[in-house]
Amino acid sequence: KQKALFETAKNEKDKDGNPTDRAKQADVDIAKVNVQIEQLATDHGLKLVEIEQQTSAKLSEMRKQEAEKQREIDTLTAKHREAMALEQLDRMEQVAQQQLQAGMITNAEMLQLEQQFENRRYQIRLQSLQQQAVLAAKDPSRSVVAATQLNMQLEQLEQQHQIKLAAIRTKALMQNRQHITDMVKGAASGIQQSIAGVL
Repeated sequence: KQKALFETAKNEKDKDGNPTDRAKQADVDIAKVNVQIEQLATDHGLKLVEIEQQTSAKLSEMRKQEAEKQREIDTLTAKHREAMALEQLDRMEQVAQQQLQAGMITNAEMLQLEQQFENRRYQIRLQSLQQQAVLAAKDPSRSVVAATQLNMQLEQLEQQHQIKLAAIRTKALMQNRQHITDMVKGAASGIQQSIAGVL
C-alpha cells in the first residue's frame, strides 16, 4: 500500500510537466527505503554466514570428540582382549605345569609347550601393539614421540621374545646333555657290572 502511494507521488507532475516537490521527495524516500532493504539483506546474509560457520565449527568439534571417544573405546577394547588372551594362556601353562608334575608329560614335551606358549604370547602382544599403532595413526593430534614410543615397544617386544626363546632352547639342550650323560653313565655302569660278573 505504501509502495503504491510512493509510486503515485513519484508520478505527480505540475502544470508544466515537471515533477512536484512531493514527487521529488518520493524519489528520495524510495531511495532511502531501497538502501534500508539492501542493508537488512546484507546484515541478514552476514548473520546467516556467521550462523553457518558457527554450526559448521560446532559439528566439526563434535565429530572430532566422537572420533576421539571411539579411539579410546577401541584402545580399551584391544587392551582388554590382550589381557583376556594372556590370562587364558597363563591358565593353559599352569595346566601343563601340573601335568608335568603329575608325570603326564615329559620335560621335553613341556619345553615344546613352553615354546608354543611363548610364541603365542608374542603374537598376542604384537597384534595389540600393531592395533595401537593403527589407532594412533588415525589420531590427528598424535605426536612423533608417541609413534616413536610404539616403535620402541615393538622392538623391545621382539628382543624379549628372542631372549625367552633362547632360554627355552638352552634348557632343552641342557636336558638333552643330561639325558645323554645319564645314558652314558648307565651304559658304563652296565659294562662295569658285566666285567665284574665275568671276573
